[in-house]
Amino acid sequence: MEHFLEYIAAISLSAKLIYSILGIVLIRSVFRHFERTLPLRYGDGDRRYHVRKIVTTVCYIIIFAFMVQTGQMVDKRNRGHG
Repeated sequence: MEHFLEYIAAISLSAKLIYSILGIVLIRSVFRHFERTLPLRYGDGDRRYHVRKIVTTVCYIIIFAFMVQTGQMVDKRNRGHG
């Protein structure tokens, strides 16, 4: 894990931003697929709406957790060099 943090700290800020954006796009794409396929298993329109709503909420929670975790890893590493 320490080697990974050193690698992350060595990357430029613009590269970190690009990696973060790519990670968010990847997570969103996977959950977009789930939004389209999971509701098809439920016949009732109201149930399909609730499934889509749950999948979207979980997606945003995971993206938020990803952003927080990435920021914490970089922040911890930068404090060590401070």
